[in-house]
Amino acid sequence: MKRIFPSLCLLCLCGFQAFAEDAPPAEKIAENRKAAEQGEAQAQYSLGIFYQEGVGVTKDAEEVVKWFRKAAEQGNAKAQYVLGLCYANGEGVTKDDIEVVKWWRMAAEQGETKAQYHLGLYYEKGKGMPKDEVEAVKWFRKAAEQGSAAAQFNLGLTTPTAKEWQRMQSRPICGLTCQTRRIMMMPRNAWMVCQRK
Repeated sequence: MKRIFPSLCLLCLCGFQAFAEDAPPAEKIAENRKAAEQGEAQAQYSLGIFYQEGVGVTKDAEEVVKWFRKAAEQGNAKAQYVLGLCYANGEGVTKDDIEVVKWWRMAAEQGETKAQYHLGLYYEKGKGMPKDEVEAVKWFRKAAEQGSAAAQFNLGLTTPTAKEWQRMQSRPICGLTCQTRRIMMMPRNAWMVCQRK
């Protein structure tokens, strides 16, 4: 047993050394930088990640934002989402909920699950926009349908209970009287069906 333990320690150390060597070599980073400077959106996004993680370059929040913005402006959904995170956390830029919503909406409309979920949270809390539970449910549902467990959980919290639906039945909404309501157990069909008076 005493001989096995040192061997396992050596194996672990070698494994960690191999992991450290997985970092992209300087020539790969240089190639990526060249492609990024020529306008390649994916290379710009990757360069932003390198600066964010300090892979082959010194960590630099301003460079992170610079490269994510370039990729995001070309429609890269992941870059749009991460740029929104930068604005949410004030990393490399001043915190700005309106910018967060702008970039997350762009990413969410392209199907970026994390952006859909976080946009739902912002609608639910009224950050960067007026509070809107209907929009929150919409974005939670989109993310939930793509497998986001957090969105599924929040969707369950935001979907009205049967008692709340009954309470809502007696109230006119925006000049409409809800005459017909159906609640189905499938989340995407749990909507009120309203008709004019």
